[in-house]
Amino acid sequence: MVADDWVNQRLLKGCCQKNDVYFLADRSEGQHQRALLAKVIAQVFPDFEKLSYPDWESMFRAVNYRTDKRFTLCLDEFPYLVEQSPELPSVLQKLVDEKQLKYNLVLCGSSQNMMYGLFLDSTAPLYGRADEIMRLTPIRLPYIQEALNLNAMNAIEEYAIWGGVPRYWELRENRISLDDAMWHNILSVNGTLYDEPIKLFQDDVKDIVKTSTIMSYIGTGANRLSEIAARCNEPATNLSRPLKKLVDLGFLEKDVPFGIDEKRMRKRASTRLPIHLWHSTISLLFLIVRSLNLIVAYQSNRL
Repeated sequence: MVADDWVNQRLLKGCCQKNDVYFLADRSEGQHQRALLAKVIAQVFPDFEKLSYPDWESMFRAVNYRTDKRFTLCLDEFPYLVEQSPELPSVLQKLVDEKQLKYNLVLCGSSQNMMYGLFLDSTAPLYGRADEIMRLTPIRLPYIQEALNLNAMNAIEEYAIWGGVPRYWELRENRISLDDAMWHNILSVNGTLYDEPIKLFQDDVKDIVKTSTIMSYIGTGANRLSEIAARCNEPATNLSRPLKKLVDLGFLEKDVPFGIDEKRMRKRASTRLPIHLWHSTISLLFLIVRSLNLIVAYQSNRL
């Protein structure tokens, strides 16, 4: 499962029943993570944390031994566990293939790149082992009207700023007006979302500098591959892969111009004609803000 951190946690905690176990991982070392997880499991299975678990397999097997009825063990931010314990996917592969587990495993993460690499890469140990893979996409426009108690016109204005991410809606709800919320959360250098673009790229993109540069150019109006390449002072062929990556991650969207046959467009694209239009979706607002960083910082220093 891939989702915004805030959405993921709220949704999963809301779905968990009394005897289910929800664990939010961090980037600490493996032994420490197992100790933390053991304490959480001990809320369902008393004294579970009193034993020491030298590896992940022993812990999962101990859980299997203790339970006499089916429950769900949810590991949120699973990629963080794998960072510290690369053997973990292979351990889970072994346990799943044995078909002896008496509990459900739900593995979640906010890093799309890492989650897809763990489950959809044909060379990955967990490839083909998931019963279901869910990708939580941004919530659609109509729901912000109900969430923030808006009329139709204001709902469109608010959605243009906050998009479909409930965490952003919550930040907006805590302010008395749209202008106030934008200033305190986005435009101020101390705002909660001021550095959001960098945070979004940290787990999913290797070259953050290059990615931020490309996105900033798109945010300021460059929407054709040839134009983006010219501003980056690079051959268009060098940008095809990073742009595809951003599209796959949902940060960019390819638009097919009205009246153009999509199949024909793809065929022509193979000749590298600059006919694609690239538009930012999720990160449009933040790209604009990053393009105006100097102005924002200057205005903030004057206040």
